[in-house]
Amino acid sequence: MSRCLWNALLVSALVLSAHGCDEPATSPSESASAWVGALREAHQRADAAEQRGDVAAAAAALSPLASAPAPDAVAATHARAARQDLYFRLATLAAGQDDHEAARAAANSGLALGHGDDVLTANLLIARGEAQEALGEREGASADYLAALRINEVLLDAVLAGEEPR
Repeated sequence: MSRCLWNALLVSALVLSAHGCDEPATSPSESASAWVGALREAHQRADAAEQRGDVAAAAAALSPLASAPAPDAVAATHARAARQDLYFRLATLAAGQDDHEAARAAANSGLALGHGDDVLTANLLIARGEAQEALGEREGASADYLAALRINEVLLDAVLAGEEPR
């Protein structure tokens, strides 16, 4: 191989590799699909761990996906919903072990992703309220329970009006 051709191939390879560093290895729909699959697998591993009575393993299966952002291809509302569901489950696991600080922290992390008049927000508020109540923080618990009740009222009104619940 001539030295000129070798240099041209080397430069081409460097340009392609440098360009490829910014490109995703998979298409957006593939990355979204892989993320959904990872969520499903994490929940299955957590279910199996819970059935064995291994709460720590259940939490370990869920935590990485809860704290990591979803791929850009996943709609923000869907990513929030999936991650808030993970945080609610983590809060529930912690509360079941009487670790109310961890339950409150998980609920706070889920709520930090956003609030809406939806079941996810209401569930996280209830989980945080239960943790605060167990920790003796009655005012915070009361405020969270009231906020969750108001969301549930909005959702019930929507159902009774024939609207699709959020």
